[in-house]
Amino acid sequence: MLGTTRKHVLAAVCAVVAAALALSFGYYAGRRVNRDEYAVVYSSSAREDAVRSMPELVDLNTADAEELAGLEGIGPALAERIIAYREENGPFEHASDVMNVPGIGEGIFAKIKDSVTVD
Repeated sequence: MLGTTRKHVLAAVCAVVAAALALSFGYYAGRRVNRDEYAVVYSSSAREDAVRSMPELVDLNTADAEELAGLEGIGPALAERIIAYREENGPFEHASDVMNVPGIGEGIFAKIKDSVTVD
């Protein structure tokens, strides 16, 4: 007899939870969200500051030795190798192609990949 009572209580609790979920779902599904409530507005000066603070990418196909040497993990010697490689083999098609340059492996590429491009 006690087992039957527990089953009834459990069924009643489940029914109440299901009803609460259904009501809350109906409320949120029917509510229209005003997107303007969540809009982020930047002043033109804040937008300009954000653009100025963005790091400029170094183009592996056009950068000079000084620009390349400024990249993390790339010194003057590797910068000269990058330039020599692109002069002998043509422009890089992908930034990851710089790993074909002797002395540049996955570790150095991981350091520079977010700072370089091949436009």
